[in-house]
Amino acid sequence: MPAVCGTSFPTPIRPPTVRRSPTTRCRSAPAQICRSPTCTRARALDLPPPELCYLDHRASDAPAVVRAWLADGITGVVAYNDDAAAAVVGTAIRAGLRVPADLAVVGNDDAPLASLFVPALTTVRLDTALLGRWLAEYVLHRLRGSPPPAWPAAGEPVLVHRETT
Repeated sequence: MPAVCGTSFPTPIRPPTVRRSPTTRCRSAPAQICRSPTCTRARALDLPPPELCYLDHRASDAPAVVRAWLADGITGVVAYNDDAAAAVVGTAIRAGLRVPADLAVVGNDDAPLASLFVPALTTVRLDTALLGRWLAEYVLHRLRGSPPPAWPAAGEPVLVHRETT
């Protein structure tokens, strides 16, 4: 079964197993992550809880570490943001991997970089202005003691499919 990692900048990754290197630091997922919908879904699929690994994509052995992910069965990375996704893609390409044939990568936030990067990054877009307005309204309702506002349907995340998946 293909494995998918989660990352944050500078390139945290969640492999089922990881080959340690001087540029990789790993730890078990914090409790708040293991109560998240992602961790709940992993348990429902009988998958282990995520392990977060931090890779310095600027380090000389970073390409070897990314090749080790592939050897460990990692076929996809879901990055914290588009900058982290670009770092993973760049490191994978320097490692001689084909994106997305060998390693699929998804970013988050649909930054301008995502559509300009080669290959263009698949990303998740969230209407942050709408989210900000909803949060302000939520706080005001809570301060008044009134029921919180409903989450707007337009506030759902959207997958923007490009060239890295």
